[in-house]
Amino acid sequence: MVLFDVSARVPALKLANTFRQRSRQVVCQRKHQTPSVEDYIQMARRAGIRQMLYVFGDGSQIKIYDVASGTCSQTDLSMYQDSIVQ
Repeated sequence: MVLFDVSARVPALKLANTFRQRSRQVVCQRKHQTPSVEDYIQMARRAGIRQMLYVFGDGSQIKIYDVASGTCSQTDLSMYQDSIVQ
């Protein structure tokens, strides 16, 4: 799942397209003011989604949530995209 702020729409959709080019299924969701990120994680868990990527701010940063374990890491979007392209 790719969750994104409206300000990060273009980079988030490019990220989703990168996954789709690699035959990965992706659900894109624009984040609304409510519900919270935690609520979106719960929605992803109920839908059987294992990972949620939250592209926020200007789209240069990404938070990577492991939905099952509840862990989270943060990185630059460009570094993340480079790692999945290889």
